[in-house]
Amino acid sequence: MSNAFFQNKFLRRVLALLLAAVLLLAALGGLLFVCGWHDTATYQEDAVIVLGCGVDGTEPSAQLRCRLDTALAYHQQNPSAPLIVSGGQGSDENDTEATVMARYLIAGGVPEDLVILEDQATSTAENFRYSVPLLAEAVPEYGSVCFITSDFHILRSTILARKAGLTVSGETITHLHAPTPADRVLTNLFREPIVFVKSLLFD
Repeated sequence: MSNAFFQNKFLRRVLALLLAAVLLLAALGGLLFVCGWHDTATYQEDAVIVLGCGVDGTEPSAQLRCRLDTALAYHQQNPSAPLIVSGGQGSDENDTEATVMARYLIAGGVPEDLVILEDQATSTAENFRYSVPLLAEAVPEYGSVCFITSDFHILRSTILARKAGLTVSGETITHLHAPTPADRVLTNLFREPIVFVKSLLFD
């Protein structure tokens, strides 16, 4: 048999493996989206943690706006709960995510004294790790906390919340998902499974 035959056969196998990997990644990403659609928020929590993501200059990105709008809707049903907005400043951002988030929530009607800034976190693990002391200071006798993030991000955030010391099985922490903008679905479908595995290993 010619070298061309073996080369073609090898290429077909490589392409088949690549296709299988892509399909597996998409399936795992889809599963993470679906897992995030089941909300556990009771709207009676003592406090809320809103997880940050990218900002555009000094304005929230579309994905962050969805999280903030979900937080505003939550506030309407539980107006006395303080909201911790968590997110630091990336190298390509003009302001900290927490500052941008706070402005948006206050403009949306949340009293300024209910908005608590955590402006150092650069990862989901740090979102929770750095928010816990602020939570304990703001509500020393808190019994339950709700975190708000995007649907695909719920499962990873739940695991990291547990690692940060917020109980999950005992329902000390609940969650509420924000929808993902249509133009971000494909990116997060493939990205989140990879980041999920990285978090399990290193966070």
